[in-house]
Amino acid sequence: MTFSFNLVEEPFLPCLRHDGSVAELGLKDALLQSPDIREIRDASPLVTISLHRLLLALLHRNFGPESLSDWKKLWEARQFDAATLERYFRKWHDRFDLFDQEHPFYQTAGFETKEPSSINRLAHELAAGNNTTLFDHSLDHGARPVGPGEAARLA
Repeated sequence: MTFSFNLVEEPFLPCLRHDGSVAELGLKDALLQSPDIREIRDASPLVTISLHRLLLALLHRNFGPESLSDWKKLWEARQFDAATLERYFRKWHDRFDLFDQEHPFYQTAGFETKEPSSINRLAHELAAGNNTTLFDHSLDHGARPVGPGEAARLA
């Protein structure tokens, strides 16, 4: 059985819309629907800033801007060009799959450790191994299971 969780379409970004509703969106929908989104926010500020950096990297890759006038045009458009984003995500679609056999997103294919580690290792505000934190009392062996969307946010 082959698992797939592609961040282009799968909902994992926690979005708050201007009307107050909350939705989880994939990368493409979040960027295309950005005029309707007030904020992207996770319970962890570390996750929130990581999600912002990921989206910013995608925007810089596709739109630059290379100059102040390019920035002004992008700002005045009030939305991102859908055709540009569609082309980009079609070309690199397989690279955004968490479970891709050759290029799992933000991972090394075939990487193995001597012993398994807890999901706490991805959540920097949680204790993992011997890096205890001041206000956290979680344990590696008691880590809760998480779905691929939450794991993607933590990575």
